[in-house]
Amino acid sequence: MKKGISAVKYIRNNKRTCFVLIIAFALTIMVMYVINFLLSATKESFKTIMLEMPKKVLYANLSDAAYGINEEDFATHEEYVEKYQETVEETENKMRALDGVKFVKRAQKIDTKYAGIIGMVVYETPLLEKEEIKGYIDHFNAKLIDGKMPEEPGDILVDKNVFANRHYEIGGYYMKDFYGETFKVCGVIESDYMICVGMPNGFTNSGWYTVICIDEPITQFKDIAEKLDLNISETEDIIDANDYRAFYDDDVVKSIDSSMDIIILVVMIFLAVSVIVAYVSFMRNRVSEYCLYSSIGYSKKSIYAMMMREMIIIFAAGIIIGAMIAGVIVIFLNKTAVEPMGLIGKLVDLNQISKIMTAIICIIGLLQIPAVMTINSIKTIDMIED
Repeated sequence: MKKGISAVKYIRNNKRTCFVLIIAFALTIMVMYVINFLLSATKESFKTIMLEMPKKVLYANLSDAAYGINEEDFATHEEYVEKYQETVEETENKMRALDGVKFVKRAQKIDTKYAGIIGMVVYETPLLEKEEIKGYIDHFNAKLIDGKMPEEPGDILVDKNVFANRHYEIGGYYMKDFYGETFKVCGVIESDYMICVGMPNGFTNSGWYTVICIDEPITQFKDIAEKLDLNISETEDIIDANDYRAFYDDDVVKSIDSSMDIIILVVMIFLAVSVIVAYVSFMRNRVSEYCLYSSIGYSKKSIYAMMMREMIIIFAAGIIIGAMIAGVIVIFLNKTAVEPMGLIGKLVDLNQISKIMTAIICIIGLLQIPAVMTINSIKTIDMIED
């Protein structure tokens, strides 16, 4: 019984042809993964703000209807305001007594901007009293790594990622394009949540909210509302995990994933066409070789197995080289571009790797068509002479 035909022998004797195929395939994989790395840096960075931070703090600016108050029930506006403020204070005291609520304060907030490779997120920064700030950052296990704690009106502590992302300087103005010279960066903090916090300076703000620091079992404002029998409607001004989850899933993940899927589809279509054309030419030039194998006693099954082994060796080499090149490039980009921008890079993206591998398997599947057609066209020497 004849042994299988060596697949390595042809590759070794035709290095240039095989090398071109391997490098083209490797560069395609590298380009796809590097593009995904850059786009996913936005997704990974925004995830911290939109999915992790809301697990620790939420904001609520409830209407009078939520508290069961109607201004029409009062003789004067002053009576209504007095009752509203009294009810809000009573409700906040009840919140403080709930299991999982760590801090409650009616306070001003300002906005913080954070830019990704594509897109930008604007999120909340509370303005608290000097003596409240230490407890607030402790809730997030944040630590001061540069500068000083807020001492003067308008002093702001900035997360290190935001500090790098917005190119702030200690002593420089915070969100100057939005708030003018009202706020200054006094220090840099580090945590897993990208929080910023500061002291008010007059009444420059982006609204008044009840700031609520939470832990398990509280996960969203609905948990609090149900315990306190608040009348919460869909129109209430609430910023919590539900609010951010919907925004993250709809505006961040879907847009980035769909963009990446389109890129992979377009690249893979071009790759598939190129590879199929190259392999058809590759196999057509070897028809005489295949016929010779058939003539000396090798079965079509053995010849097909050799063709598949050659294909697998070339694809495997392309995957390994492409992965190595991509790994070096993403590490370099992470250190020189992503981290200096205050972004979070995901060096190993298993989901994207699985998509790329699935696409490769599909291409290998398509290559079976010309391979089978070539096998079926094989003739022995005698048949060729006839």
